[in-house]
Amino acid sequence: METTKTKLTVAELWTLHGELTGSELQAGLLSQKLSLTTKFYLTKLAKITGEHKSHFETVRNEKIKELGTADDKGVISVPEMIDGKVNENYITLRDAVNELLKVEEEVEHPVFNIEDFSAVETEGFYPVFFKLLGL
Repeated sequence: METTKTKLTVAELWTLHGELTGSELQAGLLSQKLSLTTKFYLTKLAKITGEHKSHFETVRNEKIKELGTADDKGVISVPEMIDGKVNENYITLRDAVNELLKVEEEVEHPVFNIEDFSAVETEGFYPVFFKLLGL
């Protein structure tokens, strides 16, 4: 199958992963009735987006460890407020996470056609995936 590359932000990759695999709010595209070929390529794409999601979570968790404090059970957190004042480390963490989410990554994926999904009947909305379709 022919491939192409699309630039997506980390936030879009995170969203795309949910669109493919599903969430509490909607069924993922992979749970829809699709041809085996289409499902195969969507599964590969879900793996790629999952790797990006895991990398983001690792970097975010390292930042939490760096800026946070552990409670008596060893749980590390960065509270928004400390003693009624804004925690500067929280602001730093929030800004760092927002910057991470804006980073663009180039993702190689098959050229999907809307016809590949003509049999799908869904109530879901998949805006990032539609971007891959050029819609």
